[in-house]
Amino acid sequence: FSSAGSQSATLINSNGCDSLATLNLTVNPNPSINFSTLPNICSDDTLDLSSFVSPTGGSFSGNGVSNNSFIASNANVGNNNITYTYTNSFGCSSSSSNNITVNQIPEGFLLALDYSLTGYNENLESVVYQGQDYWRHCFFTGSSNLDFTVIINNASNNSNQTTYSIDWGDGSPVLSNYPIYQPGNPSTYINHTYTNAGVYEIELTIVDNATGCTN
Repeated sequence: FSSAGSQSATLINSNGCDSLATLNLTVNPNPSINFSTLPNICSDDTLDLSSFVSPTGGSFSGNGVSNNSFIASNANVGNNNITYTYTNSFGCSSSSSNNITVNQIPEGFLLALDYSLTGYNENLESVVYQGQDYWRHCFFTGSSNLDFTVIINNASNNSNQTTYSIDWGDGSPVLSNYPIYQPGNPSTYINHTYTNAGVYEIELTIVDNATGCTN
């Protein structure tokens, strides 16, 4: 049957006998689904899929799907296909699919350098204090400032529209557009001067301005 509603079917004997049987049927419609376009998200994001479909109450399937949520870290970077299936009160089902694009968050971390009379060494000594890792620098004498040097490492795969900013944790202005470290290039060393001894939390923020993803 090509349409929903009450339908009638008649069975006639092929041998020409005059007995016939009539069967009345009700054809129920398949549900109509609206699955809105999904936004691009970053690889550390989670998206509530139920806010993009109507009617709600169905089930989602696909890479990165957990119940009604899309967890980007469990999916592929790039396009992922999500299918929504809904069954109405008559037991009739329909499905609709949509793509979602996952953008990789920019990467990188700070590496502190230890300066001696022979130049910069690999890593500044670190200690564990109250369950946290700390860099330790013991050159401060109380009468001179402490020069602290870091590099932004492991960022070579980021796009050319990625920016880097560092909060030094001492109330000084947060500066942006730091260069990422290039091996053998001292101009990519980043220096900061602390005027007081103490414990400081340093935060590196990386933003890919092409995708809006932040780390």
